[in-house]
Amino acid sequence: MTSICGMMIPRPLLFQNRQWNLSDDLGQIEYIFSDKTGTLTRNIMEFRQCTIADKVYGRNGWGGKTDAEKGKELIQGVQEVVEKRDLDQKEIFNQYLSELKKTFEPKYSSTDPYFLTFVDPEIFRDLRGENDETGDDAGEESNAGGNLECRRNRSNLLREFFTLLAVCHTVVVDEIPSEVSEAESQGTGSSNKRKTSNNEPTSEDTSDSNLNVEEKNNSSLDFTKEKLKNSLRQVLPSFKKLETVLSPLPAGTIKSIPIDSTVVKNIIYKAESPDEAALVAAAKNVGFAFLSRTTNTLTIDILGKEHTFEILNILEFNSTRKRMSVIVRRPDELGGGIVLFCKGADNVIMERLAKGQEEFVEVTNQDIEDFSNDGLRTLTLSYRDLNEAQYNSWSRKYNEASSSLTDRSEKIDAVSELIEKELILLGATAIEDKLQEGVPDCIASLREAGIKVWVLTGDKLETAINIGFAAQLLTKEMRLWIVRGSKKESVMKQFNDVAGSLIGDQNVKRFTEDREEIQPVSEGEVHAFVVDGAALAHLLDDDTVRQQLIQLSNVFHSVICCRVSPLQKAMVVELIRRGKKSTTLAIGDGANDVSMIQAANVGIGISGQEGVQAAMAADYSIAQFRFLKALLLVHGHWDYLRISEMILNFFYKNVIWVFPVLWFQIYCFFVQLYNMMFTVAPVIILGATDQSVGQRYCLQYPCIYSLGIKQARYSKVLFGLYFLDGIWQSLVVYFTFNYIYSLSTNITSIDGTSAGTIEFSTAVAVTVVIIANLFVGFNTYYWTCPIFGIGQQLFSGSVFWFGMTLAIFMAGLPRYLVLFTKQWWYPDDLDIVRQIRKKEKLENEKNEKRPESNDDKPAINVELINSSVDNNNLNVNKV
Repeated sequence: MTSICGMMIPRPLLFQNRQWNLSDDLGQIEYIFSDKTGTLTRNIMEFRQCTIADKVYGRNGWGGKTDAEKGKELIQGVQEVVEKRDLDQKEIFNQYLSELKKTFEPKYSSTDPYFLTFVDPEIFRDLRGENDETGDDAGEESNAGGNLECRRNRSNLLREFFTLLAVCHTVVVDEIPSEVSEAESQGTGSSNKRKTSNNEPTSEDTSDSNLNVEEKNNSSLDFTKEKLKNSLRQVLPSFKKLETVLSPLPAGTIKSIPIDSTVVKNIIYKAESPDEAALVAAAKNVGFAFLSRTTNTLTIDILGKEHTFEILNILEFNSTRKRMSVIVRRPDELGGGIVLFCKGADNVIMERLAKGQEEFVEVTNQDIEDFSNDGLRTLTLSYRDLNEAQYNSWSRKYNEASSSLTDRSEKIDAVSELIEKELILLGATAIEDKLQEGVPDCIASLREAGIKVWVLTGDKLETAINIGFAAQLLTKEMRLWIVRGSKKESVMKQFNDVAGSLIGDQNVKRFTEDREEIQPVSEGEVHAFVVDGAALAHLLDDDTVRQQLIQLSNVFHSVICCRVSPLQKAMVVELIRRGKKSTTLAIGDGANDVSMIQAANVGIGISGQEGVQAAMAADYSIAQFRFLKALLLVHGHWDYLRISEMILNFFYKNVIWVFPVLWFQIYCFFVQLYNMMFTVAPVIILGATDQSVGQRYCLQYPCIYSLGIKQARYSKVLFGLYFLDGIWQSLVVYFTFNYIYSLSTNITSIDGTSAGTIEFSTAVAVTVVIIANLFVGFNTYYWTCPIFGIGQQLFSGSVFWFGMTLAIFMAGLPRYLVLFTKQWWYPDDLDIVRQIRKKEKLENEKNEKRPESNDDKPAINVELINSSVDNNNLNVNKV
């Protein structure tokens, strides 16, 4: 383990650097482009809700509020009212457990509330057919209307829905050995799966089916005690994780398999996507457990009975199709016949449905929109029954496409389109992917530092907006501009309205013609932009609009691009990097983020649930998004200032050395080793170790990071000033001694010999060395120890000391006056933070020397510095 900003991180998750020549770029980042799933979120999917045949299941508050719901509350300014929900949740789970056992005897299903993110007793009542007769009496969540044929037998639709989840996937199953130790049964992995909500009932209280009414209605205090016990039980796995990391045993000797002790036969699933694993696990807990697969068969347990399906074809998911299908033959005991199960994005599935389901589609679309507004990832499910003739005809075409030697993928996709039509809608699933710890605080600090954050995600627009508010990417103070749609005319009209409102119609026209920088019309307002993938495709196709997007990037503090493909992500990054000539950073965790990461100036990968492709392709890799805060605001800021000062001081010390030699060439020629022997070391030390302010102040005052964005410490102007300063100081040093030695011919050394060219040149060289090192000290922020010691021999001539003093004073006076004027009357953010640090240090030293009593506690007096943050600038009023 090691400590990063006070946080203990296992060594396998430490920061890794694969590019050593980009450290200064980390201090100049102006745009951050981030993926959402697995980057801002944990990529640990939890099945929360579903809609089946016009009815929503899981909307009973069991899982608590989603991040997006909290984001909506931030938009509306609603404060959460804490209610007594513990007993309600306990009652919900007791009903769920009772209805489950009435439906089937759980063998693979979990009955531990910590492992369950989806709990709704209504689903088992409908599976048993108790609510089949009338959809309107099925419960509060029933919706009127809908397709009567689909609503006539809700039990069959539920079975078809969860059978699809158990069959249509590429998951593989691992069976956990029953001989597990007690330590493993309380394994470390369970903490990853267990819910973190404090409002959950305990497994001991709810697994007993013989609880009487009085026990089921325990007082709130008693139940709180029970929750505390289980909270302590949840903490134990964290210590086991620490023990695992510190253990001297070889890797792999300590198991961390999550074990649910309530499951008779434990099964774990391995999936390419966390979404698939969550869906298959949810079906298992409802009674549709995927057990095994072979090349041609797939076995599932349906409500306690095993059934084997014959796999005929698997039409795999890709980013173009945005759906996956499986064609199977049902077992005879389930009626036989061939069926196609299809799941995918809602817009893709809806356009392939058979006619006659309009009312059902309308209700399901509304449910999907509600899921999206709650920040849940949705997937739409459908099926189609096929007869032998239909399948055989299609199968021949599929085999021809599969055996093609050219354009095989395109031909397979085209043939798949022929059978993925006339589908019957079953419903949709809703999965939550929670934000990582510290993401809102990290994004808020990055925005305060002047960095613009863009999120490029495949989520629906409503989901992305609500997650944006939850992650502090969007705030109530921002004016939100949305461009969406698939028709080019509508998209262009929406975008022109945005551009006209923000930079003015005349400015838009002038910018289009002249490509010059235009200031926004509405200065002072904070703007955010949201665009969906279909609209973005039209915007990126038009060169004029691309230039306007570059201009508008100055105006938008935050941007969200939703429903975008990996190629579009890379195109957006490339557009801003080339168009703005700004330093950009892209961060992602999956293989679909690699193109975006490589398109940015700096790429950062997160090693997560989706593998290490992104981390391997990136310049840097980190464990979580929140570590980006310290990486940029501390190390990036330090590196930028170090390298800037080092380069400037290198040129400065070269100039001050070369020009005295140049002036001296008028009189004679000599060679010295000044540059290598006397002045290289201080400048190198400055560039390698200097810190403007400490880590705490970098994090406490993110606004000082903007020095890198504004190029405030390294620019052509500064380079010229250092150059001119070196020339000035070289003139002062040379001609000061030239004038002194030319006035008098009676200057003698200690041994009585007359001073000559050697003495003159040495005086100039020594003075130049002292001035060069002295002014490196002027530009040093961080002093680690006082300079001590003195040379064994001192120069004894008064003429040398007078000349050196006069030269140093005259050479340094212009720079000292400029620095004094700037820091006293025109301080920037860094100057103010350094004064704050100095004041706090003095006060702390004063308080340490003063004896402390019970009634006299040390406090920091900040009367001399009154700082306020206004538009990311610190204003100081001196008293």
